[in-house]
Amino acid sequence: MNDFSREINDRIIKLQHKIRESELTGVLLTERTNVYYFSGSGQQCHLYVPSEGKPLLMVKKTLEKAMDESPLEYITLLNSPKEIPQVLAEHDLKINGRIAMELDVLPANSYFFYKKVLEGSEIVDVSVMIRDLRMIKSEYEISLIRESGTKHGEVFKYIGSAIKEGMSDRELAGAIEGYARKIGHLGYTRFRGFNVEFYFGHALVGAAGAASGPYDVMATVGAGSHPTFPQGVSGALIKKGEPIYIDYVGNYTGYLVDQSRSFILGELPPIVEKAADVSMEIQSMLQDSLKEGINGRYLYDSSISIVEKSGLRDYFMGYPKGVPFIGHGIGLEVNEWPVIAKGFEIELKSGMVIALEPKFIFPGMGVVGVENTYLVLKKGFEQLTKGEDTIRYI
Repeated sequence: MNDFSREINDRIIKLQHKIRESELTGVLLTERTNVYYFSGSGQQCHLYVPSEGKPLLMVKKTLEKAMDESPLEYITLLNSPKEIPQVLAEHDLKINGRIAMELDVLPANSYFFYKKVLEGSEIVDVSVMIRDLRMIKSEYEISLIRESGTKHGEVFKYIGSAIKEGMSDRELAGAIEGYARKIGHLGYTRFRGFNVEFYFGHALVGAAGAASGPYDVMATVGAGSHPTFPQGVSGALIKKGEPIYIDYVGNYTGYLVDQSRSFILGELPPIVEKAADVSMEIQSMLQDSLKEGINGRYLYDSSISIVEKSGLRDYFMGYPKGVPFIGHGIGLEVNEWPVIAKGFEIELKSGMVIALEPKFIFPGMGVVGVENTYLVLKKGFEQLTKGEDTIRYI
């Protein structure tokens, strides 16, 4: 058994333990990220994991690729989801009972379809169980996140040389994204949730970068170029004295890191420079506190305490109304658990990977702050994103 086979086997064992604890008959997964996590295949599949015994990967498209990608023992063709009960019966797998599916992302029409297909079974939600399992990263996953962090550090090292007075945010974004693709970025960013869209990230230039947007899960979005995708670049030109905030997700291994840095041509306005210093003060506090056993709520409350003392509360994590969090888990998706947020009680554990992002948004001026991705350890942390943290003067 190779490392990847062992990894998938360990994940299935942990899931089956949870299945038995919850008195489920089995779990039927359809969402691509979860299917990949437990099978290793990125094909169009349904994965059935029973409470006991071997899981079955049922592939609609493409069987040959799925068999090449996945180390699972039982992989079969599925011509139509309507055939799921028949295919499971052919493999001596019980379907009647309590079957869990990913109800956080399963469309309503699909839910009603599966309810008919699985007639006689009760469909319950497995999303909390799976997000909880995926929250703690294995050594195998951590090695892939480290690799993404190292590669992404090369991108942020390059950014300073790409910034030129008078160039547009589109040109800057194109340069950053082109360089990232050149060194191996996979070109997509997974973000869990309904009506949440994302790209590589954001190159936020001056006042246009401080524009508010429609998303509750993003502190900064930028003015955007069209109502169909109201975020990101808008054609704004780089000028002296206006902050440039670069927030990009690095995906070079399927596993992500989230990283932000601030750049400036010339001098920052005094209030923005003060905010940059406060961001670094918050980051220093977070790093001093970050370790297994700390409560995520403490990290959030301590950050707010620093902001309140600075007199910059109105501009923290969004304007006119900031988002009530400063960090989030990250792995195969940007917004994994845990969330470091207002009122969210969570004891951090070794193996969690968290992006922490104290930032300030000033209408009419721009965005400033810092973001790094960290691995929580028993005594402290490992910073997985690389490069100089403080504001870069060009």
